[in-house]
Amino acid sequence: MFSTLLPPEGAKTLWEDRCILVHVDNAKDVSGSPKLLPSLLLADELPAELLPQRAAVYPPDASGDGGEDSSGRAPLIERLASHLQAAMRPLALGAPLAFIWSRFLSGCQPRAAASPLEWHPRRPLLAAADSRGRVQLLDLGSVMGAARQHRTGTGGGGPGGGEVLVAGPGAGCLRAVLTHEALNQQALSLSWSPTSPGLLAVGSEGAVGLWAIAGEARPPLAAAGRSGGPWLRLLRTRVAGARVTSLSWSPDGRLLAAASPNQAGLQVWDVASGDSTPVGAGPAAFDMVRWSPCGNYVFAAGTGSRYFYIFETQRWRWARWQTSSSNPGASAAAAAAPAVSGGGTAAAAATSVVAAAWAPAAPGRNPILLAALHGQSYLVAVHLVDSPPGLTAQLLPVALPELHRGGTRVGGGGAGARSDGGGDAGVGVAGGGPSSAPGSSASASAAVADLAWDPRGERLAVLLVPAQGQETHCVAVYGTITDPLVSARLIGLARPPQQLCEAAAAAAADTAATAPAAEGRADAEAAAAAAAREEAGPSEAGPSQPAGGSLAGGAAGQAAATAASLVTRPGALAVVCLAPLGGGSSSASSLPACVISARVGERGVYNLPCYL
Repeated sequence: MFSTLLPPEGAKTLWEDRCILVHVDNAKDVSGSPKLLPSLLLADELPAELLPQRAAVYPPDASGDGGEDSSGRAPLIERLASHLQAAMRPLALGAPLAFIWSRFLSGCQPRAAASPLEWHPRRPLLAAADSRGRVQLLDLGSVMGAARQHRTGTGGGGPGGGEVLVAGPGAGCLRAVLTHEALNQQALSLSWSPTSPGLLAVGSEGAVGLWAIAGEARPPLAAAGRSGGPWLRLLRTRVAGARVTSLSWSPDGRLLAAASPNQAGLQVWDVASGDSTPVGAGPAAFDMVRWSPCGNYVFAAGTGSRYFYIFETQRWRWARWQTSSSNPGASAAAAAAPAVSGGGTAAAAATSVVAAAWAPAAPGRNPILLAALHGQSYLVAVHLVDSPPGLTAQLLPVALPELHRGGTRVGGGGAGARSDGGGDAGVGVAGGGPSSAPGSSASASAAVADLAWDPRGERLAVLLVPAQGQETHCVAVYGTITDPLVSARLIGLARPPQQLCEAAAAAAADTAATAPAAEGRADAEAAAAAAAREEAGPSEAGPSQPAGGSLAGGAAGQAAATAASLVTRPGALAVVCLAPLGGGSSSASSLPACVISARVGERGVYNLPCYL
């Protein structure tokens, strides 16, 4: 796959230097390079001083668990399904009821996702969930500071610590570890507040935890006078036990939106008061939510659903669009058929959205969303063509240069679609995707598993699932422009160091042998992984599936079998902007403009700095 674009056999990708990816042989030690940002290996056994010591949970309620009740009341059908599942669980009927809810009512099915990564929006602080449901806060500022000193000649050496840092007190990058029994040892989603420097939202089962980090965020008013920190505030979901798989803040930091496949619609909290409001579109449930940078729109989608939704935030009206994958001859029939909830068209096979990101807000430009469809090797750009709160949009395919070989069309005609109230746009994805001869199959191309777009819109990272019969896992790096239309120019394909892949595999084996994950989390993730494999087919790769011979130069399959690979699941990518473009202070100019991070196995994090 992509033999002309891949790094040389047995090579690793270190960084991007002005639109050129730098590769060296895996055997070469580059730990002293000033441009290197070491990859990370999450710690397993942690010292007591890094764990929260009786973390204050506020406000305490009658039950003593610190959770805040939601003011929003769940729809009747949702409450009945929740009560029935709870009542039938001892009789082993909970799983069939959950299947009926996801398949026939909500339209959102379980999916296997990577343990989340989330960069702080303004600091080199990375939050990473581990296999035990803890959130490790990794401060890479000291590592980058050593690199700056080396580059300016004020230090005696490079960044230090080698090419792979094991997070822990010795490495100096592990800032804190966030865990609490109230979160059920689960961290399903992460989101930093855009306005409060040290406020991190953690989605769990039945609740969202708001962690106020000591030394970064002010303690809650109810915690005044208490020393130490961090402090935890719990926000309860409408449906007990609902798995919060996605979180997104409004740009002003006042509101927090949560998506869960176990409850209909979105749950939007006013963070100051703790009150929540259900925002729905009938019984549809979602596992992905993205608030636009302008604050006027919220995108939502669910795995297995034939639709994605956009809400406007003034009156919370919504419009939806159908995604379909059909051959060129059937695309016109698919576009002409109405997209009615619960039905379908014989000509179009549904494909759901697996990842999405908004373009940065710009004066005089309407919002733009970039979405990846399951099993497809191109993206779809959603251009909102009316001023807020208008819901008219034009959907156009975005080709991924050099990666598409054949494939199927996205949908029908190119007209915009409008919904004046909560309603159905009634068209397929406009414009049609890149296509070749009729009957060509997307299995000839790599599919997009996840994407991350830097907040400036300069770099797009795309995580690729190899085509069937191929074993190479890689991250494609694109330069993007958004004016007048979204286009992507391939910079290259990046591959993590063999050292990180082997260390991540060894660490995962040690973790499995000495400290198995919580039983409830393991069962839930196993069920989600089975559902994802059934939907994805044989080309889907798990988090520790070997990467094949591409990672070990000249080595046979025995070496590859001991190495972890990139996790090709949603949530495995994260990106952050660090240095301003076009100069600035000397210290800022020596920082990478952005950093792309990707999961490797259960505990590895591959960092790719981009110097623009």
